[in-house]
Amino acid sequence: MSDPKGVLIVMAKRPQLGRAKTRLAASVGNELALSFYQKMLLKTLQTASKVPFEVVVAATGDGNYEFPSGFHLQEQVPGDLGLRMASAFSLAFEKFSQLPVVMIGTDCYELTPAIIEQSFELLQTKDVVLGPSEDGGYYLIGMKTVHPTLFSEMEWSVETVLTETQKRLKLANIIFATVDTLNDIDTLDDLKKSALYHEVEQQLNELE
Repeated sequence: MSDPKGVLIVMAKRPQLGRAKTRLAASVGNELALSFYQKMLLKTLQTASKVPFEVVVAATGDGNYEFPSGFHLQEQVPGDLGLRMASAFSLAFEKFSQLPVVMIGTDCYELTPAIIEQSFELLQTKDVVLGPSEDGGYYLIGMKTVHPTLFSEMEWSVETVLTETQKRLKLANIIFATVDTLNDIDTLDDLKKSALYHEVEQQLNELE
């Protein structure tokens, strides 16, 4: 890309049996959880390939998964989610100076290129953008510079992540906006509310 307008980070785990979607695996088993995660990862990478931005895959886990050749690949640092996210943002800002950065995970099957592009548009006038998820967290976060306060000493994977993040933004007088609220897939109930469910319904019925 000759003149990128922004950087999209995809936080991704390499698919591994027994290490993919462990909360979902508790209901459907490790093999199906891995299969479903592979579908979610592929869908996310396909979505990322359709936006006019540089794409960085911040990867973790063992294995030889082949990410798209046009994407930049970097390894996540050790530590909790906040540390890994903050580090990925910092590396992106160092590599692509002055460009806004938006980060997504791989759990949101309904995420579209349009929502990602809207996020970058909002960053033209806002400092931070958030994509709320129905479970009280967020599936997307974008910013024009790193704000460490959003990542340090945060309790992750709880229903208060979004509200706590917004509270910290307000206390720091950081101007932010939100895009559409979507469904993150972490549990079987989440899966049943997603578009992915219609693709895997037969596999789930075979479990019963």
